[in-house]
Amino acid sequence: MSMYFCRHKQYINNCRSTVVGHNYKIKKMSKFKELAIELSDVLAISDNPIEQKLNNLGNRNRAELHIYNLLYGWFYIQDNNLAEMKEENAEFYFGIVYNNTLLFVPNLEAGEFFQIYLDRFQMFQEELHKVRKMQATFHPYLPIKFYNRVLYYPLENKEISTYKKVENGSLTEEYDFIQLFVDYNNFLNKQIKKII
Repeated sequence: MSMYFCRHKQYINNCRSTVVGHNYKIKKMSKFKELAIELSDVLAISDNPIEQKLNNLGNRNRAELHIYNLLYGWFYIQDNNLAEMKEENAEFYFGIVYNNTLLFVPNLEAGEFFQIYLDRFQMFQEELHKVRKMQATFHPYLPIKFYNRVLYYPLENKEISTYKKVENGSLTEEYDFIQLFVDYNNFLNKQIKKII
């Protein structure tokens, strides 16, 4: 079992006890919070197709990737109407994503991360939509913004003015990266279906 996984499990247990311990009027955690914690547990996994295929991902790169994982979980909840999308739930989920990111980058300030989170929420949602829309065509979409963030500009809170050609190790063809992204999202779906 990886050290990362152990630290993540410890965070989940602390989160459960904190939420239940400080809100003594609630004997049981809300369905959304239980679902969010379970999602963070199954989606915060380092043994995934992208981390297996891409070379030399540092902590910042891995943090960016795990932000995507957890936002993918949020989009899944939204798309399948599994919970009410209210402010309290959004704040709770932000806390989970932030704490998960701190496992990779411990000194990241909450205010700085909030701006990154808002940017990635919109960007990853748009990228995912384009990939899904174009997947059935003969011209699939390369999620260039996703790969540029993960590979070249992880956790940067600024607009990317020019996107770099995506290359990493033996992966050099655009099609390889398109297929890797599809495989990765299929992997995340399988992870989610373990608990839903």
